[in-house]
Amino acid sequence: MSPSAETHRHHWTTHVAAGLVGGLAASWVMTRFHVALYGGGLTGVEEPQSHRPVDGGRHDPATKMADVAVTAVTSAPLTQAEKRVAGPVVHYLFGASMGALYGGLAHAWPAATAGAGVPFGVGVWLLADEIALPALGLAEGPQAYPFSTHAEMLAAHVVFGLTTHAVTRQVLQLATSGVAEDGPTRGGVAWS
Repeated sequence: MSPSAETHRHHWTTHVAAGLVGGLAASWVMTRFHVALYGGGLTGVEEPQSHRPVDGGRHDPATKMADVAVTAVTSAPLTQAEKRVAGPVVHYLFGASMGALYGGLAHAWPAATAGAGVPFGVGVWLLADEIALPALGLAEGPQAYPFSTHAEMLAAHVVFGLTTHAVTRQVLQLATSGVAEDGPTRGGVAWS
């Protein structure tokens, strides 16, 4: 492998790994944001939207997704105790995968970092919450929820995007600090 190909591969994998860490951290921060909204009484509901059941059911979309996936593989649904663990696992896996996507996008298309992750967070909200969850039958369509629910989820995903960006940037700076000293484009990515 040529030195330039090795450097390119290293940067790509470093960016994806940094994004994965950023997405994990952002998932945690997003959950804390929901809890803060609830705890502060800002939304007028008793439980953060991310933890509320959808479609009149008893489980949030992440828990429903975990149950569907496990049942498809094992032909046995999750127990209630397993669901309490599986829902958060799916939430964090999804966040980590979105972070890895962000890291990959930042490497391939540096303009993806413009807006400090806000456009990315809005995109995840639009594509995942508003389109994919209803399409997969894990939530009702957008018209079934009040404006306040959409606003809360949008705000939470903006927090997710900002945190993904900040943590990914910090991890990349740490990981590449001895590799490339090219100022604002350290590691081959221009960060806004």
